[in-house]
Amino acid sequence: MIIKAGGGNETKVTSLNPNRHRIPSLKNRNAHTNPSETTTNSLFPYNTLSPPPSYHSTFYDYNTHPIIYMPTLPLPPPTASPSSSSLYYPHLRPLKEIYTEWPQHDLRRSNNPPPPHKEYLKVFDFSVPSERKEALKYRQMELPFKVRNVKEIDEAVLKWSDPNYLLGKLERNKNLRGKEESSVSYSVDAAPTSLFTWYDHRRVKPYINSGLPNASTYKEPHKPSSMSATEYFKHAIIKGDWENKITPDSPSYYLQLGVNGINQKKTKSHSNTFIHTDLPSFITPPSNFFVFDFTLNKGVQCRLGTKHTTAAAHYDNGRNMIALISGSKRYVLLPPKECKNLSVVKIKEHPSRRHVLLDFKDILEDIDGMEEARESFGVDTIVKAGEVLYVPSRWFHYITSLQFSVQCNSRSGANLAEEEEGWDNEEFRMKGGGEDFGRASTKLYGGAKVINQCVDW
Repeated sequence: MIIKAGGGNETKVTSLNPNRHRIPSLKNRNAHTNPSETTTNSLFPYNTLSPPPSYHSTFYDYNTHPIIYMPTLPLPPPTASPSSSSLYYPHLRPLKEIYTEWPQHDLRRSNNPPPPHKEYLKVFDFSVPSERKEALKYRQMELPFKVRNVKEIDEAVLKWSDPNYLLGKLERNKNLRGKEESSVSYSVDAAPTSLFTWYDHRRVKPYINSGLPNASTYKEPHKPSSMSATEYFKHAIIKGDWENKITPDSPSYYLQLGVNGINQKKTKSHSNTFIHTDLPSFITPPSNFFVFDFTLNKGVQCRLGTKHTTAAAHYDNGRNMIALISGSKRYVLLPPKECKNLSVVKIKEHPSRRHVLLDFKDILEDIDGMEEARESFGVDTIVKAGEVLYVPSRWFHYITSLQFSVQCNSRSGANLAEEEEGWDNEEFRMKGGGEDFGRASTKLYGGAKVINQCVDW
């Protein structure tokens, strides 16, 4: 369907093939499962993992959600001034407008689907050389965008969207010696509600004993627990998607997997070798579109989240490629210059440094910090299975799982195109940048200098 959307430009409303990224049917449920991997001491045998009859009548798959692709603003030129940022890509809107249009946790059922989502980010077809070249320009300019039709990612989606495949790999992982282990336990973070606020457990005790104001009363926002993959899937898929028993006020369960980078020590008890196999571009040199500096890469982090699970807004120093391998998520992105409006933790010693301790479900309420936050500007997008989102260095992101989801991300170090480093930096030019790349976007939307002034470290 074609809809006219502003300025006479044609804007497509599309939906992926409804069957493309759905959890496979009962008929195909063992397509990627090795029968020899079956376990009998779990809560249920994963080779019979299939949805109940009521599942398809209530579950809404956001991978099939119609999207309105809005007209794209022009890229900012090097001469653009900060006051003119509204004229250039990406189109940013006040958070109050974004959350009035689509309130946080307004996740529908199939009998009451939401309206089409307006997509303001540029989405490139990675299989088309000309679009891949254009996407590279956006990446070099440190601007957010998405790519789809990445062969490696699509193949992983077909495997990982089958819970039998993923559960089988997790239940019988391999240790660092390559020996298969059964009944592997994982560290799962269990938060009391849907909001998941990351914290560095190594900083907790030093912070409490630091003598800083209010530090002695600090409490961890959640605690890790140990679960088998089967136990985790019972919470994430069975209760979350199939039985629809998880609400915004339910505990959220976040399982994180990692594969160390080439310059890191192998310290994990099991090596998650299937991530190496299924996502080679995210972990194996040489440098490529997704990981463009392996010397600064710290491996792949994969996160499995239950429906409604929300990661508190935060920024990362590294340039971040995020692939949705199963399910779908809503991302709200805000540029570094919005730091001043977001009540970001400004205590360097705090366990949740770099994070915003606000729950955007209350963005329209009269709560401390919300008045400034709702006036900040950002852009929201639905990242569907098979899509890769680029989050530039130091851009804030607030993430909500629209259904059970698996994402894997890999970073390539901090942005070299920073104001304090000089625009004729030879190292930056050698890495594919130059005077016109990164300069304009950092000038308009902020970078390391803006963040450092904001947090006053």
